[in-house]
Amino acid sequence: MENKYKLVESKKTVNGKKLFQVVAIKNFGDVKNGDKGGYVESERNLNQTGDCWISGDAKVSGDARVSGNAEVSGNAIVYGNAVVFGNAKVSENCWISGDAKVFGDAKVFGNAIVSRNAEVYEKAEVSGYAIVFDNAQIFGSAIVTEKAKVSENAVVSENARIFGNAIVTEKAKVSGDAVVSGNAQIFGNAKVSENAVVSENARIFGSAIVTEKAKVSENAKVSENAVVFGNAKVSGYAKIFRDARIFGSAIVTENAEVSGYAQVFENAVISENAKVSGYAKVSGNEVVSGNKEIFGNDRIK
Repeated sequence: MENKYKLVESKKTVNGKKLFQVVAIKNFGDVKNGDKGGYVESERNLNQTGDCWISGDAKVSGDARVSGNAEVSGNAIVYGNAVVFGNAKVSENCWISGDAKVFGDAKVFGNAIVSRNAEVYEKAEVSGYAIVFDNAQIFGSAIVTEKAKVSENAVVSENARIFGNAIVTEKAKVSGDAVVSGNAQIFGNAKVSENAVVSENARIFGSAIVTEKAKVSENAKVSENAVVFGNAKVSGYAKIFRDARIFGSAIVTENAEVSGYAQVFENAVISENAKVSGYAKVSGNEVVSGNKEIFGNDRIK
């Protein structure tokens, strides 16, 4: 096997360990013979096969490895046991560490951090000051950016977007074209999918589901086994929990609560301090407000 680069002494170090600059000794990919690249601790950090390359002031050290057609550039740092392979691109000021994997056509850039056992792959992007760590997986064409955090066993996939200061953690899943933004948090076994939007200070947790074109915003909470779907909107300090269902074009807002096996649907509105519980159903254009309580098997329409 003919080597594609050589190591040249440099003054660069990382954690007190001396680094060498990579210099191409033949043409490959977009790299020309004689091109000076980034820095490695040893040859184990950059494969001699494929079109993979390290450029700029990028540094790869420890047992980290860059292979395939992957590119590490800018001021990026890859260390520990991290691997970057396939057609992945790691650039700018990002850090890849631990046992993290970035592969496929994934891109990690900006000041993003991917660490521990996290994986970013397919056409996913992690950028800004986003942090992806633990066993989190970002794939499909998903985007995690700004100051968002995805951790533990959370999964973000398809065309989902996580941004702002949003947090997706534990075993939560965000998929489809869903958007999670602001200071919203998705955790537990919660799922947000399709075209759902969760924003501001909203919390989705337990085994709750927010899907279709539903919107949960402000300080609202959806928890336990509750499901919000259709074009429903939950906002204010509203709480949806137990096995409640909110769907159609229903609105639950202010300090309202819907719990038990209750259903609120069509164009119904639950507001102020109203409570709907038990097996109650509120539908049509009904408005339940004030301190009113609907419970048992009541049907209001």
